Formats: sequence, structure tokens, C-alpha cells
Amino acid sequence: MTPAKVMIGFLSRDMVHADFADSFGRLYAYSMVIGMKNGKFMISGDINIKTSDPTQGRNELVLSVKAANAGIDAILWIDSDMVFPPHALVRLLGSGEDVIGCRYRKRQEEISWVGREAEKGKWELGFGLMFTRMNIFERIPFPWFDAHYEGNIRISEDEDFCRKVNRIHRVACDEELSREVFHLGMKRF
Repeated sequence: MTPAKVMIGFLSRDMVHADFADSFGRLYAYSMVIGMKNGKFMISGDINIKTSDPTQGRNELVLSVKAANAGIDAILWIDSDMVFPPHALVRLLGSGEDVIGCRYRKRQEEISWVGREAEKGKWELGFGLMFTRMNIFERIPFPWFDAHYEGNIRISEDEDFCRKVNRIHRVACDEELSREVFHLGMKRF
């Protein structure tokens, strides 16, 4: 069996949080060791798209992975304002899901969450920590990510993506892992 090739993709502006960099390094090292040990996957590298437009950046990231023509099987998406455990990739990949992510708190004092169960077993999640198999990008139309308004309600690019996937498949949520994922602002949320 050929190991799955996983690309780690993230969006940033000019700089990333130190806590993100620490989490990223730990995840990368842990995943490399576990991937070599079990032979089920390998990290093929990482891509950082520097942008202030997440919609454009997410589409560009997928196009870059496809253009590399390196046989990438999946992308682990991580936003550069997140903190996550070293085992996040191993756990999400091990779920067997084509699209699976986590809920996490918004960056505000009032407790509210990025992500919701839209219907039984189908989630609309942010891309703070999300795993997607590449085959899903063959099954939904380009642009895969499209921020827009429905009436006076803004639909984010990640919500739009999840809605497209949920029409043909499902977006799953790892609620246990969600308890280990934090959103960075002036403090962890």
C-alpha cells in the first residue's frame, strides 16, 4: 500500500503568531515520525499563501497543490492564528473522512463558536483546522471557495465550501479534537 501524501497548507499575512509556529513545528515533527513509523502517510511539504484575502488564498492553495502534480492525496488546512495538538493530522487522517475539521471559539470574550451542525452529521466549519482529501475538489465546481452575501447575511468562503460539500457528501466534525484547538487573538480563545 502506497502511503497517502499530505500537504500542509496555511494562509498568513506578513507574520504568524509564535504560538502557531510552535504548534506547527510540533505537529510537523510528530506527523513525520508517526507517518514513517506506520507507513500510512507522509507529509509532502507545506504551502504558505501570503494574502489578506482568504477566499483567493484558499483557491490559490488548491490550484498550487494541483499544479505541483506531485500526487498529493490530501491537504491539512491550518489558519496561522490557531493553536492545535501535535496529533491533529494523525487523528483527522485516521478518521477515514474525506472532509473533517474542528470547531473552535471565535476571538471574543462572549463564548461563541466557529462551526455549527447544519443538519444531522453535516457540519459547516471554519478552516482553522480542516482536513480535505483532494478528490473532493474534483467533485465540486471551481471556485471551491466563494465568500458572498445571501440577502444581508455574509457567507464566508469556508462556510460556502462546506455547503457545497454537504450537498454531495458531508463535512464531519471531530468534537473531541475540537476541545484541543484554540483561536489566537490577544490571548487564546
